[in-house]
Amino acid sequence: MQAITSAANFLGGKYLKGCTLYVTLEPCIMCMGALYWSQLDRIVFGADDPKRGALNSGVRPHPKTKVLGGVMAEEASDLLQQFFQKKR
Repeated sequence: MQAITSAANFLGGKYLKGCTLYVTLEPCIMCMGALYWSQLDRIVFGADDPKRGALNSGVRPHPKTKVLGGVMAEEASDLLQQFFQKKR
């Protein structure tokens, strides 16, 4: 949400047409809802989220938004695991 809000404020409008979001983990259902309304051109993510991921739940982005998942998936997964191990 912070990235969407920041980008919208920077661009001066609520639609993020022409923009790409790069994230480590597949967006959750709630985030995908926000991304739907922002009308991004592309969403690129690394690791799948089988438990809470939007795509695995059947939630889809805006029809004009292209989604590319699994980009450097192993590295993204390792990065997330290391982060949360340090938090524990």
